[in-house]
Amino acid sequence: MDYNLNLAVVSDGARGQPSPEWLPGALAHGDSIDLIRSQRLQIESPQAPGGLESWLDKHSGDPECDERSARRLRDCLLPSLRWPGGGTSAISLPAPGRLRQRWERQRPDVIHVLGEGALAWSAVTVARQMQIPALVEVADVSCRQGEGAHARFGTGLKRRYQRYLHASASTLLARTVCDRDALWVRGVRRVELIERPLDTRVFNTTGRGGLLRSRWGVSPTTLVASYVGPLKAGGCIDQVIRSFNALRVWHPDARFVLMGDGPLRAELAECYPDWIFVEPRTGIALAGHYSACDLLLLPEVGAARETAAAEALACGLPVVAWQTPALSTLLKSALTGRLVPAGSSDAFVAAARELAAGLRSNGQREDVRSRCAASVAHLSAAASFARINELHHRMVVQLPYESPCAMTPAPMVSG
Repeated sequence: MDYNLNLAVVSDGARGQPSPEWLPGALAHGDSIDLIRSQRLQIESPQAPGGLESWLDKHSGDPECDERSARRLRDCLLPSLRWPGGGTSAISLPAPGRLRQRWERQRPDVIHVLGEGALAWSAVTVARQMQIPALVEVADVSCRQGEGAHARFGTGLKRRYQRYLHASASTLLARTVCDRDALWVRGVRRVELIERPLDTRVFNTTGRGGLLRSRWGVSPTTLVASYVGPLKAGGCIDQVIRSFNALRVWHPDARFVLMGDGPLRAELAECYPDWIFVEPRTGIALAGHYSACDLLLLPEVGAARETAAAEALACGLPVVAWQTPALSTLLKSALTGRLVPAGSSDAFVAAARELAAGLRSNGQREDVRSRCAASVAHLSAAASFARINELHHRMVVQLPYESPCAMTPAPMVSG
């Protein structure tokens, strides 16, 4: 788009909502950001890494952030309330009057809301009254079944509140396929899906992990399979062991690297002295591990597994995993990995053997590496911002104001 927007970003913060990763791109693009956030009363515990506080601190101290960009970011803190008996957690407070006064002075083009607390309710209510497009970014819709402190009010009231909030917004933004599908099941139709981006500055194919392979005593032609996850009984360790033994049909000299911790680690190290055991890693160290391997085994399902698969693909590492809606959108080619029905042990073992059959030469592996990285290219930060920016501009011209739900907003219940 060839014009800049005046954006209001409301971060509820009651559920530890992560920072909107597209903010740097919006500022660099020339958009103005009015950041309104709930002040979380986490006095005893530090802010979570990657949270909004740490992003703001980094932004204010970034030498590449020019004065003009800094002026386009306005930060407003609103009070929150510590939840009784909730330790360091806190809940946001409604502030419709404060928001209306602020937006009457400088009317935003779009209001982007993160979270579903009282501050989020205030934002979408005022946005609807002022006829300003409101985008509500939801998270963990498919996982929340009356959990957390808010569940004390009862699941029924919680669903009623979410029904009102979703019906009051003009558009909902889901960050996972599961969340989008869960909203569709609830009757919400205007849902945009934009996955959270990967940090491609860390997870990429620039390094092959040659130094790490040398430490492991692995030659450049030897296939290295890896498992990342807990080493505990009752998990999928037996499935992983069978899979590795099966792929050795094609690679008799293959090596196995297990990243994780757990009660079975010592026993496995004693039973399989030629295996390599490493401690859990994150960030650059984890990316280096992925770059040093040739095949990743990821049984079990969950958001952490899906993130691990995406990061591995960005590093050029093919994956064998249980099928989930999110992974189905990433692993569309048989050359980048295999997906099997969840819980199908025999199918998982066969998939690992088949994938290893296509990795018998360095030329094949390099081709697979490039295809894996290309399969998640749409998850780069630049691509994510471009999609969110396009959505913001599309909402500006979305007239008349419409609700994403085919339902009438339920009235709020006092008390």
